[in-house]
Amino acid sequence: MAASKTLEQIDYSMEQLHRMLKAVRIIEANQPIGIIKLSEMMGIPRHRVRYILRLLENDGVVEPSASGCVLKPCYTEYISEQISGLEALKSRIDDIESDVS
Repeated sequence: MAASKTLEQIDYSMEQLHRMLKAVRIIEANQPIGIIKLSEMMGIPRHRVRYILRLLENDGVVEPSASGCVLKPCYTEYISEQISGLEALKSRIDDIESDVS
């Protein structure tokens, strides 16, 4: 049986978060970094990198500069919050599995 639309949406969101966190780590090690180099390092198309950077900019994690994208000082807190959120999701998944098994 194929995955439900709900699970497909969850999977898409998880993949998006993974890309965002991966981008933050690559930017951290290579800032300032441009879209082309970030695209090459992540192995994804430039349009996806642009979208990820837009999401990160909206979250207040990155900002553009004349030389490329740079992280704002709050990025470490952002990563910690995302990791905590993932841990809470793991716990929630365990609760769901226990409840329906």
